[in-house]
Amino acid sequence: MDMVIRSLTIASYKSFLETAVVPFSSHFNVLIGPNNCGKTNILDAIHFLAHPEVNPRRLHHHRANLRVEF
Repeated sequence: MDMVIRSLTIASYKSFLETAVVPFSSHFNVLIGPNNCGKTNILDAIHFLAHPEVNPRRLHHHRANLRVEF
């Protein structure tokens, strides 16, 4: 059984000061947008959740709230 990310909720993480919900498709996903809009921060959030041993200082905020729905 494959694990599929359905959505990612980000709040107070790097450039996401407000709560943002990023939905994902089970087939194919592409992150597009202008420079400095937070595309890399979405990938960093997923990486942080997948590898919790990463240094917590990478959060850039002590109240970061990250949640992934499978």
